[in-house]
Amino acid sequence: MKSTLLFSKWSLLLTLGYGWLEKIAAFEGVSKGIYSMCQTNFLTAWLCQFGPDFPMYFLGQVELLAFLLLLLKEKWGALLSCLIFIVTLSFMKNGFDFFLFKDLALLGISLDLARKYRYF
Repeated sequence: MKSTLLFSKWSLLLTLGYGWLEKIAAFEGVSKGIYSMCQTNFLTAWLCQFGPDFPMYFLGQVELLAFLLLLLKEKWGALLSCLIFIVTLSFMKNGFDFFLFKDLALLGISLDLARKYRYF
């Protein structure tokens, strides 16, 4: 199946790329915010055992991997981005933050890309 670069895929790539850049560049306060969210989350609490910066760097590397896979192997990138946005949306369980609301749309885009390969 030939891969085409659609507007929805561009938005997904931009979001994953910015998320990676934000975590790797370690903007002020990002590490503390991610660490506090990961501490109280049932899916990511194990990341905090490795130190306060580990969750930020680990999640950043996973976003970079999803970004690269979307460019090179779209079907695997779509699955990984679904996983990323499900984990991100699980942070809403501990309290609704509006900046996470965009991840509902990005999860929909990821599911649509994955559906193209008949995963869902």
